[in-house]
Amino acid sequence: MSAIKGDWYLIEYVNSHDGKPIGPNTPYLCPEARWQFEPSAGGKSMNISQISYEWPATFLDVVEWKQHEKKSGVFFHEEGVFSLWTMKVMDVNPTKHLVFFLCIDFTLWPGWNHRGVYVLSRTPELEGKIKRKLSDSARRRMRMVYDRRVNTTSCKPDDFLPLARERYHPHKALNPKLITAPILPYISRNHRRNLKNLD
Repeated sequence: MSAIKGDWYLIEYVNSHDGKPIGPNTPYLCPEARWQFEPSAGGKSMNISQISYEWPATFLDVVEWKQHEKKSGVFFHEEGVFSLWTMKVMDVNPTKHLVFFLCIDFTLWPGWNHRGVYVLSRTPELEGKIKRKLSDSARRRMRMVYDRRVNTTSCKPDDFLPLARERYHPHKALNPKLITAPILPYISRNHRRNLKNLD
């Protein structure tokens, strides 16, 4: 996990939401393209931070990802008891590129989820080419039809950091500062799929 520590730049992605191409948070803007990976001291989790430009506000989202017990390339983030994020590393060259698959399951609404494949580079411009990781049939099956490229050279993300307010998203916990609506003090996770038996 220490090999992927540091800055990465989102170069290209293809995604869909509820079987349709997602629009609300795309296309990614230049300052949002830089992702910073920071493994924890214990090596079982990591934080990924990214600027989120939500005009007129600017945030620095820091998301905690927990590593799968048996699969080193699979990570989870539970944003809420009804929102489980799964990230699977598909291909990685620690000095050049990183490709991963992201799926967000909203278990409150079965079948309503987000799927995407993201290509990140160590440099603002991708050096060389990366072999396509999804077949045409897989893209059709998941209805992932929007290929998008991100212009990472049109700005400097560091210029946005002084304006950004941090939003920390812990795994399997609630950050009281992020609560914007009344919630129950306890909600069962019995609906959650068993992560230990994950395919």
